[in-house]
Amino acid sequence: MSKTLVVDAGGRGHALCSHLSRSQEVKEVIWVPGNAGVSCDQTGKIRRVNFSEKKDPLDEICEIAAREGIELAVIGQEKYLRYGLRDRLEEVGVKTVGPKQKSTILEADKAWTKQYLKRIGVDVPEFIIFEQADEAIDWVSKWYKETSKPLAIKASGLAEGKGTRVCWNYEQARCWIETLMIGDPLTKTYQPRFGDAGKKIVVEEGLVGKDWIEIAYFALVDEKGSALPFGTAYEDKRAFDGNEDCLKDWNLLYTLYRRWDKQKPPNYYRILSVLRELTINLNTGGMICIAPHPLLDEKLNENIMKEFVEPVLRNCEDYGIPRFQGVLYLQLMFNIRTHEAKVLEINVRHGDIEAQVILERLESELFPYLKACVDGNLAEMEKPNWKQEWSYGIALVSGSSQDKDLGKEIKSKAELAEDIAMEGYEAKKDWNIGYPYVHLTNQPIDGLEKIKDVKIYHNGTELINGKLLSTGGRVLTLVYTSPNFEEAKRKVDEAAESVQFSTKRYRREPIPKDKLDVLLPKLYQFPKNTIP
Repeated sequence: MSKTLVVDAGGRGHALCSHLSRSQEVKEVIWVPGNAGVSCDQTGKIRRVNFSEKKDPLDEICEIAAREGIELAVIGQEKYLRYGLRDRLEEVGVKTVGPKQKSTILEADKAWTKQYLKRIGVDVPEFIIFEQADEAIDWVSKWYKETSKPLAIKASGLAEGKGTRVCWNYEQARCWIETLMIGDPLTKTYQPRFGDAGKKIVVEEGLVGKDWIEIAYFALVDEKGSALPFGTAYEDKRAFDGNEDCLKDWNLLYTLYRRWDKQKPPNYYRILSVLRELTINLNTGGMICIAPHPLLDEKLNENIMKEFVEPVLRNCEDYGIPRFQGVLYLQLMFNIRTHEAKVLEINVRHGDIEAQVILERLESELFPYLKACVDGNLAEMEKPNWKQEWSYGIALVSGSSQDKDLGKEIKSKAELAEDIAMEGYEAKKDWNIGYPYVHLTNQPIDGLEKIKDVKIYHNGTELINGKLLSTGGRVLTLVYTSPNFEEAKRKVDEAAESVQFSTKRYRREPIPKDKLDVLLPKLYQFPKNTIP
């Protein structure tokens, strides 16, 4: 019987703990730092240990692991991997699922990874790297004078999934480059939004339109080079459905301010920057997810393993990267017309919301596969068994304090934009823009007891004096599996309506309108003998 450690604070960590606790080989799961999801444990095996806040987190995690006699650790959050937690845990004798610190460059430096992939012959979108904002702005200016094709502009460093934006014109591109590299227009201090992560940016061709479909592809990898496919998903990171009124309101205000023909108010251009920012449907850490991916068949799976996963792993040591071990997560774009695929990004851990949704289909025990990963025995493992059902999940997030009054007073939103331009959005505590911007926390959460069949994973919650409260932008993940996709969606949406907390918001459209014709027919019937 093994004692395992899960290092993660969100829904991904809750899902890992939940599935590990079901294994007959697991005696206890220690969850650090965890959240209130531990109160949902029905096995009696999950125990939360939080940080003391007086010590270095890595030191404390290693102390906990040594004190508890941990035999296997799983690191969920990328920041702990980047800080070198696997290396530190192995120094105290704990086998750990996850790459060594030097290997995290695959996720932590997108510019380096793009160059690496290009050198080893892996297809990526055409790209260019900038370290100076003025050079990047000059380049995109020339680009949009010559073409109307969009660009994807992304921070090279870690930005919790929020550092990429598809820009359709020069104005959007310039604003985003400035936000990443110079200063965030929504903050009084006018500092780069993601700090050092935006010191270097990647500008690449935007693969958009109904022909390009994003695929989230996961593989378990051991240091002997064996890789085992371990889940696929269609995921949408955008904060809003495309037709939501709040985006329309901000777009209207932005248009009105651009046409301002009277004496301009103080901070006019700063207000314009604020409004321009609020018109964008931002990327988040993940809002909605379907598993398995509707387009993935055995042939495409084989191609992804051969053309992407294997070359990435095979060439690591030649470029100074230690042999990879852990969860390799490829974000791919697949063209349904030409059947070409390109790597957008590589992550070195499981995703959040993907882990919650993918693992809900797993029928085999999770622990033996993670143990084989650290022991170098993946080649001896049989393929895991998966439910032949769709798994559908959504994130419930903390929205805007205005959401209940949308369209009521457009003037109030203009006043808000002016206040943000003057004081920064941190100062406007009674007007929360909502996730992924500043949002309400410590809001009571009710109604979970009404949910019977849908799985609830906690993202940002705490139990304080016996009351469940929200502590993050993403609060809960709701997941349901069914051979019938429409039933899975209906069950999740009904559960979402049962949950109550102030400013609750969630996505209702699982597929963007421009992808409906491609993906929706695939969801009508679950494919037989599908891959993960």
